[in-house]
Amino acid sequence: MKKICLLITGQMRTYYKCFDNIINNLIEPNKESYIFDIYILTEYFENHGGSAKNLFNNREKTYEEFKFNIQNMYSSYLKKMFIETIDNKKDYPKYLNNYGPWICLYRNKLILNLVDNIDNYDLFIRIRPDIIVSNKIFLDNIKINNQIIIICSIQKNDKRDRKS
Repeated sequence: MKKICLLITGQMRTYYKCFDNIINNLIEPNKESYIFDIYILTEYFENHGGSAKNLFNNREKTYEEFKFNIQNMYSSYLKKMFIETIDNKKDYPKYLNNYGPWICLYRNKLILNLVDNIDNYDLFIRIRPDIIVSNKIFLDNIKINNQIIIICSIQKNDKRDRKS
């Protein structure tokens, strides 16, 4: 069996609406040949979807509920999770100039630092928690040699929880 490290980064606004899709289109079609371990790096700043400027709210009103629900949903695959909060904030390099897209790219480096024994994995897949994968992904069709694959989607979950 090959080992897949599924790196989930991004705001967890609609993870509870999207994780079944990731299971059905990525994990299930490959479960005979691959073992999946999930590492999550996300943020929780009050009940906003990550920051006050977002148009979305987390459905959880407290950090404890947020953490518990994520751990519960991803439990059978979850290896490690880091949730950035006001009290547990990462120090980002000054050269990122506090610019959101650059910080997001830098978080890819941070999540790789969470991975236990990085050499144990055959493939790294980076995915956001709030995308909809439009079709089944068969990993046997991808040349695997310790690469990082980024799964993007032209679809997004448009049933996000909008602020009133």
